[in-house]
Amino acid sequence: MSATEPAPSIAEKVRFWQEQDQINQALIPRVVKLHDTVAEIARQMEGTPTLLAAMESRLRRQTHEEKEKLEQRASQLEQLAEQQADSLSILRKEASDEWISLRRDVERAGLNAADLARRIDEHSLRIETLQKSMNKNYYARHENTCPHKRRQDSHRIRQSKHPGAGHRGSEP
Repeated sequence: MSATEPAPSIAEKVRFWQEQDQINQALIPRVVKLHDTVAEIARQMEGTPTLLAAMESRLRRQTHEEKEKLEQRASQLEQLAEQQADSLSILRKEASDEWISLRRDVERAGLNAADLARRIDEHSLRIETLQKSMNKNYYARHENTCPHKRRQDSHRIRQSKHPGAGHRGSEP
């Protein structure tokens, strides 16, 4: 306060302090409530760093375990791939050797695929011709001995040379 300003009266001072009291009455419960809320949050947050550290540790451990499992599985797959590549190489070599051996056998026999096919066709034709010839000869020889091939006018029944043989085509 300056020297030229008059000093406030006691009534003004009382009114000022009454207004301050009303303001304090409205603000104090809010401030206390905010303080309690902040204190509760602080209590809840006390374990957070420990909890976060435990979670981080667990995640690192799990990640490490998963990494080890994946590395182990990758190693197994690499070994399997190597084994399969070796097996495939061996099979290719065996197939190549077999092919070479077959070609040598064919060359030694003096035959090739076309010659074999031609010879098979020739033999098939010969066999077919022989079968037809045999069938003609058979039917020619047995033309009169088969009951269904007999002529209708031969109604005599010949006696069998073998008694008890019946009439089953045992006739000469």
